[in-house]
Amino acid sequence: MRQLVLGSVLLGTTLRLLAQSDSTITARIAWLGGAEAFNAGGFEALVQEVGLPAPSASVFRQGLGLYTRGRRRIHFGAEVLIGSARTRTDSASARTYFFSMDLHLGYCLVRRKRFDLVSTLGYRINDYAYQADRDLYTGPFPQVSFRRPALSPGLLVRYGGRFSALLRTGVLVPLSDGRWLNDRNSQEITDGPPVRFQGFACLGLGYGL
Repeated sequence: MRQLVLGSVLLGTTLRLLAQSDSTITARIAWLGGAEAFNAGGFEALVQEVGLPAPSASVFRQGLGLYTRGRRRIHFGAEVLIGSARTRTDSASARTYFFSMDLHLGYCLVRRKRFDLVSTLGYRINDYAYQADRDLYTGPFPQVSFRRPALSPGLLVRYGGRFSALLRTGVLVPLSDGRWLNDRNSQEITDGPPVRFQGFACLGLGYGL
């Protein structure tokens, strides 16, 4: 909850600053699709050890992005992406979920009418969740999730006019070790295996408002 409040405060403060510096801000909304590089090998081994399907690692994420820019080359962006996939064995099935939310500030290194190159630094929350089908499995790991906040330095490239293509990519610098939760009772799991979110990339089709 504190992380979401922090993100909301950052969003409100940044938009006020941009509005004060430039009353002709260009806003752009984009449909995004992308993926993240991460390592959850310890959790995958644990799940398979108790007879459940391995979590899916190749889930296409999709979502929305909102971007603004002002005359002083200041850029602000907000992105939300989600994804899910199902895996099965002969005796069980499970679903893997992914969620990420990113708020970032940037500076336009190159700014043209049809092209932007922006250096960005953001605050990103990643969620990785695994849920076994309850009617097929009653073991010790039916519904768990892992959350980790991170800094997200990266680059954003935009090409086009009112309709434009966007690419944002970067690495993830963790702000904590993250934590596992038992989603059935909201209790923290203190001995869960590590999950390492390493980087991200997303492509989008944007429309200037």
